[in-house]
Amino acid sequence: MKKIWFKTFCLGSTLSMPLISLASCSAKEKQIDVKTEITSPFFTTLQDITFNQQLKNEKLWKQFVKVFTTHEDTQPDAGANWRGEFWGKMMRGAVFCYKYTHDEQLYNILVQTVNDLIQTQDAEGRISTYDKDKEFESWDMWGRKYVMTALLHFYEICKDE
Repeated sequence: MKKIWFKTFCLGSTLSMPLISLASCSAKEKQIDVKTEITSPFFTTLQDITFNQQLKNEKLWKQFVKVFTTHEDTQPDAGANWRGEFWGKMMRGAVFCYKYTHDEQLYNILVQTVNDLIQTQDAEGRISTYDKDKEFESWDMWGRKYVMTALLHFYEICKDE
């Protein structure tokens, strides 16, 4: 008996790609999970955009971290003041991608951005895109939640002991 099902593989914060898995099952055989690689031009372009232009873009990661040093979310002209969530969402997606690909270049970029982010903490250990006098206002806790969640995801793949 053959079963076909779909798995969702998350790329970045908003992108999901269905991957088809086939399994052959019988009473005497183990269930075997076979990844089917999609090689159409659309998916090749999608992979290039996701990995090379986003996840492996060190400049982009530095821009995500920068808002934790400038506290842009509390500036008068900030407009949308939830930039603190972007690093966390991107990190979460990148960790999922690393778990799938085991791409060492991606891993090294993730290590660097985690180190960069940790260096933004203040004397109290606070990592926030908000000034101290504005903490807990507006979207501050929302952004911090994404940072903490992403750091927990990174911890799952971290090779340091």
